[in-house]
Formats: sequence, C-alpha cells, structure tokens
Amino acid sequence: RHLGFDITVDEFIDRYLDTADIPKVGEEGEDPRQYYLGDPRSIYAWGCYSPVIANALQKMLDPADYTIANSFGNSLETLCRRYIDAGIPVIVWATLDMSDASGDEFIARWTTPDGRPVEYNRNLHCVLLVGYDDDYYYFNDPKHYGTGANYVAYTKSKAENAYALLNMQSIAIYEK
Repeated sequence: RHLGFDITVDEFIDRYLDTADIPKVGEEGEDPRQYYLGDPRSIYAWGCYSPVIANALQKMLDPADYTIANSFGNSLETLCRRYIDAGIPVIVWATLDMSDASGDEFIARWTTPDGRPVEYNRNLHCVLLVGYDDDYYYFNDPKHYGTGANYVAYTKSKAENAYALLNMQSIAIYEK
C-alpha cells in the first residue's frame, strides 16, 4: 500500500503467495525459503523467509517499473543509509519483540522432501524498518497494530541481534 497498490492481504495470499503445510518437526516439511509454512490467515501459521515474499512480489509487480531488492547480510545501518535515508521502508526478518531467541528451544528442525536439512527459528517475525536515530531503530510492527502507536522503537543493539538471528534478511521495494 505504501506504493499505492489497491490490494488486500487476502488477494495477495490467494494470487501470489506460495504456501505449504506446517512441517512435521523432526521429520519432513517444505523449505521456508520456498513456501510460506501454514495458512497465513491463521494464528498458528509459521511463516517464511524473504525469498518467498520476494517471489510473490515479483509475480505482482511489473519489473519494468519496480525493483525488489531481496538481500541477506546487509546490516541495519546499511539498510538505513541505502533505503531509509531515501524514504524507502524496508521489510526485515527478526525475532518477535526483538527477543534473544537463540537457544535450541527456539529452533525447529526437519528435512525437505528432497533431503535438505532445515533449521527454522520459531520466533520469526517480520517488521517494517521505517527510521532510526543515534540510539534506536523504528519499526512498523503488525503485532502492535491497533494500539495507537505509529511505530515501535528498539535499541540498536537489540534490533541488530534479533535481525542477525534470522540471517539478516530484508526486502526493499522501490520504483525505477
């Protein structure tokens, strides 16, 4: 909607998002780099990694008009200098409430049907990076919709740690 598209979440899911069943932990399931795991409309759904959303956006947007920058490994500071300073918000993968979800109790493991191992942080959460200052990063967080807050601030160190736990994944979308 930031770019002016008139599409509902349900339309996006139905038309563009590749989904699969929730995996059987310790057994088999699909790859969260290829599919959104579970029903996105359900509170019990798991989620996906950035390539799934980038793929859905590529189906939706005309590549002649828009760039979808799907990246791994860029620091939040780099994203701010590259995109936020240019007025472009960035979708980032982090942990819920920027928690330190680094222990084994947060990791689910399984194997894909073609035999590849998967490790998935169960505390995965996506937020929209919208700003920063010397001490904080500012995010639009779907968990906080309806609370009256325009954004949520997290200390830089807390946000950087949570972002690193999800392999520093991000997506920026902008007009060419």
